[in-house]
Amino acid sequence: MQKMKAERGSHFLILEKSVSVTRRITCHILAMVQFKQSFIYNGAHPKTSSWKPEGENSSCCLSEDVECDEETGHIIGLHLSSSCLYGSVNSSNRLFRLVHLQKLDLSDNYFNYSQIPTAIRNFTRLRYLNLSASASAFFGAS
Repeated sequence: MQKMKAERGSHFLILEKSVSVTRRITCHILAMVQFKQSFIYNGAHPKTSSWKPEGENSSCCLSEDVECDEETGHIIGLHLSSSCLYGSVNSSNRLFRLVHLQKLDLSDNYFNYSQIPTAIRNFTRLRYLNLSASASAFFGAS
């Protein structure tokens, strides 16, 4: 009898953890969708086309350009080089809510002469940052 209770408790624990991770992933999907919407971009571009609001058969974590921690569901890597992103990046951009990022590749995009936002300091776990071929777009150099 106790063995059954332990098994049931284990299943409950797994289910509870699964629901918690699902909520986090949903939250991250929303942040990714809002990040995508802050740019003028080619809507058919495959790197961002799978990022859709909850309920539209989406999971940005299934995209090869988005890396998620399997344990927590946190987005830890974004590989958005040559994604045809065009627009300004400021500290209020939803990107900066993804505080668990370890890798960020925004190379070869156009950020409308934006300054690198101070909110980049929110990425305390960031170990890799690539802004090549986007640097002139950030700093206004020609």
